[in-house]
Amino acid sequence: MNIYPMHLADFYKVGHIGMYPEGSEYLYSNFTPRSDRLAKVLPDFDHKVVNFGIGGMCKWFLRDTWNTEFFNKPKEIAVKKFADRINKAGLGPAKVDHVAALHDLGFLPIVVKALPEGARVNIKVPIYTIRNTLPGFGWLTNYLESVMSSETWKPITTATTAYEYHRLLKKYAEKTGSAPEFVAWQGHSFSFRGLSGFHDSMTSDSGHLLSFYGTDTIPAIDYLEDYYGAGETFVGGSVNASEHSCSIANILALSDSDYDSLEKEFVENYGSAVPVEYDRKLLLGEYHMFKRMTTDVVPSGIVSLVSDSFNYWGVLTVIAPALKKTIMNRPVNELGLSKVVFRPDSGDPVRIICGDEIPDLTNDCEDLEDAKEYMMETIRHHVGDNTPHGEEGDWQVTRLFQYGNEYYRIKVEIEWNRYDKQYYYIDGSTIKSCVETVPTPEELGSLRLLWKTFGGTTTSTGHRMLDSHVGLIYGDSITLERAQEILRRMDEMGFASGNIVFGIGSYQYQCVTRDSFGCAVKATYCQVNGQGYELFKDPITDNGTKKSAKGLLRVEKEGDNYVLYDQQTWEQEAGGELREIFRDSVVKSTDDLAIIRARLGAVV
Repeated sequence: MNIYPMHLADFYKVGHIGMYPEGSEYLYSNFTPRSDRLAKVLPDFDHKVVNFGIGGMCKWFLRDTWNTEFFNKPKEIAVKKFADRINKAGLGPAKVDHVAALHDLGFLPIVVKALPEGARVNIKVPIYTIRNTLPGFGWLTNYLESVMSSETWKPITTATTAYEYHRLLKKYAEKTGSAPEFVAWQGHSFSFRGLSGFHDSMTSDSGHLLSFYGTDTIPAIDYLEDYYGAGETFVGGSVNASEHSCSIANILALSDSDYDSLEKEFVENYGSAVPVEYDRKLLLGEYHMFKRMTTDVVPSGIVSLVSDSFNYWGVLTVIAPALKKTIMNRPVNELGLSKVVFRPDSGDPVRIICGDEIPDLTNDCEDLEDAKEYMMETIRHHVGDNTPHGEEGDWQVTRLFQYGNEYYRIKVEIEWNRYDKQYYYIDGSTIKSCVETVPTPEELGSLRLLWKTFGGTTTSTGHRMLDSHVGLIYGDSITLERAQEILRRMDEMGFASGNIVFGIGSYQYQCVTRDSFGCAVKATYCQVNGQGYELFKDPITDNGTKKSAKGLLRVEKEGDNYVLYDQQTWEQEAGGELREIFRDSVVKSTDDLAIIRARLGAVV
C-alpha cells in the first residue's frame, strides 16, 4: 500500500480551509500532555512524561512520505487522488486549489519546534509546536494534526511507562543488592503481537528501548537504526527461547521405546522412578524436552524455556532436580553466560513467583513456642484489621510459618463476642493446632523451589541470589502494580530482585490511549490579514484539563522542570527550549539514540 499523505487526516479536516476567517495567513498549534489522571504509573510518579517520537515522525512522515508520495508524483495524479477521495466520500465537489498550490510549492511549508527527546517534561507543558512558514498555508498546520498526534502520543506513553518500570527495578536492585547493570535487561518487551500492526510496534517499542535493552520486537531496532542514527550504539537484543508449540511438540512426539529409555535415564539422574502423582509420559516428555533444549538445541549461553505446558510444579520439583547436573555443567557462551531461565506463563504471577507469605521466625523468636504465640497474635491482628468495624470475621484461620529448617501449619481460633448484642469484637484467640508440615509447591512458589534445588549466593544486603545457571522470567499480564507487588514480596522473602526478568507485553503497552496522558494538539495563535489573535479554550463544563494555553508559547528549563510561558511575542517565542527540528521539508536537527538515552539517564 502506497501512503498518500493528503489522506492521512480525519475527514472533518478537509473542509476547515473554508472555515477559517477570510484572509487567514498563519496558524500556530502545540502538542501537550494535559493530564496523567488516567496514566498507568507508580504511586510516586512525578508528573513528567518522557518526550520521544517526534524526530522519527518528522523524518518518515513529514519528509520522506510527503516527498516520495506527493511532491515527487505528477501534479495531476496527486491532485486527482485527493479530489476522487473527497467526491466519492460525499464531501464534494472537492476544492483542490490549495492542494495544487502546495504541490507547486514543492515542499512542506511547516516548521516544527520540539523539546529535546529523552527529556522528562512536566504535564501541561508543550512538547512541540507546529506552524506554517508561508502565508496562505495555515490550513496545513492542523490538517497534519491527526497523523502527528497518532504518531507521537504512543511512543511518549510507552517511553514513560518503560521509564517507570526502570525506576521500579532500579529501586529494588539497590534495596536488595542486585547488580545495577542487570536492570537494563530486566524489562523485556513481549508486546509486538498485541499491538496495532508492525508500524505501531516499531514506534512503541522504540520508546521501550530508551530504558531497556531487552526486546523481542526486531523492527523496533531497525526503526532506531534508520531514524535515530543508532550506528554503533547497542540498541537491543534477546535470548534463545521456546514457545508452547516447540515444547509440546517435543513432549508428545515420542514413541513407547523412547519413554522406556528416558525412564532409565531419568531414574539415574533423579534417584527414583517417576512419582506416582505425575502422568508418566507427560513428565518424561517434559524431561526430554528440557534436556534436549539445554544440551542439543542451545548447548551454551542463555535459553528461556516455557515451563507450564502441563505441570509447572512438576518441572520445578522433579525435572529441575533431575537435570541439575546438566544445567550446572552447561558451558558458557562467548559472553561468559550460561543460564536456563524457567518461564511460567499462567496463573497468578505474584503467587507463582513468590508462593504464599510464609514468615521465617527463626531469628525473631526465642523458640518454637514463642514463634507459635507470635503467629497467633499476627493472625488475630490481621483478622481484626481486615474485618469491617462491628462485623463478624473469620472464626478459624490456618497459616504457614517457618522456624529453623522446618515449616509448621498453625490453626488459630478467633473468639468473637458481641457488644450490646449488636456489634462484634474480638475477645481473644486460641491455638487449636500446630504441626510440622511439608508445604505444597504452590505454597512455596518458584523462588523457594529453585533455591532448594540450585542454591546460590548472598548479596551485600543479605538477600539470596539464585545460582547464576538458573533464573525466572514472567511475562503474562504483567503490570506495574503486579511487578511492584512481586518485587515487594521478593524483598520480604529475602530474595534479590535480580532473580527475575519481567516480560512487558501488550496488556501494559497496548491497553492505553492518548488520554492516558491527555495528549492533544491545539491551536493557540492565528494571523488574519496581518493581525495576530491569541486563541484559547476554557470550557465551563470541563474540570480544567482542557483549558488551553494562549497565544505564542515559550518553554524554559528551570532546575529539573520545564515551565510554560504563554502570550509571548515572536521575539520571546524564538527563545527557550523549543528548538527547530524541521522546516520546509528539511529535518534540521534531531538527536541520535545515544544522546537521547544519556539525557533520560536510564541506560546508555
